[in-house]
Amino acid sequence: MMGKLYWHVGKFEEAIREIEAYHTNHAINRDSQFWLAISYMRAAENQNCLSKLVEMSETLSSHKTPTTNTPSPFPRTSP
Repeated sequence: MMGKLYWHVGKFEEAIREIEAYHTNHAINRDSQFWLAISYMRAAENQNCLSKLVEMSETLSSHKTPTTNTPSPFPRTSP
């Protein structure tokens, strides 16, 4: 089943399409239902995580980095 291959390479939307297409031509079985469920789960995780990361990135880029010469709390020592 191509859906499993797509899942293993991280292409969860493609996996969903392939598994749903598989269901139109074959009997639904426990294995195909499992792969469809985890494909939906991983696709949702990616969508939720990516939106949060983009939001965090935009927040961080809007803040200016301080330009003070604050000494490091971990001074360098020579060996």
